[in-house]
Amino acid sequence: MTDPGTPAEAKARLRRELRATRTRRARAAREHAAVGFERHLAELLAGSPHLDVAAYLPMPTEPPLEPALAAAHRRGHRIWVPVCEPGRRLAWAHWTPDAWCASAAWAGCANPWAPATGPR
Repeated sequence: MTDPGTPAEAKARLRRELRATRTRRARAAREHAAVGFERHLAELLAGSPHLDVAAYLPMPTEPPLEPALAAAHRRGHRIWVPVCEPGRRLAWAHWTPDAWCASAAWAGCANPWAPATGPR
């Protein structure tokens, strides 16, 4: 067996492989997964008002989770999403369905235009 290199190299290689797999996934499969996520999230939150929900904003090759998050928001839950800051630092921002998001090209994810919180 060959040495996979440093942990950072192995992580980068795995990230590339996962992105390639997601890219090959059919749109119908992504939408099916999103419907399942929305149903499961609604079941988890049923009867519990005003919870905090941590989620992520998907990349175009991932299931579209925004409809499920918007439904949870309408039911009074606060949605928190990670914000990718320079240096790959992680912070969190409160997300609403009308939040404007910008792509953090260096991080490969969408960032909401909202004040971030968390360790810096």
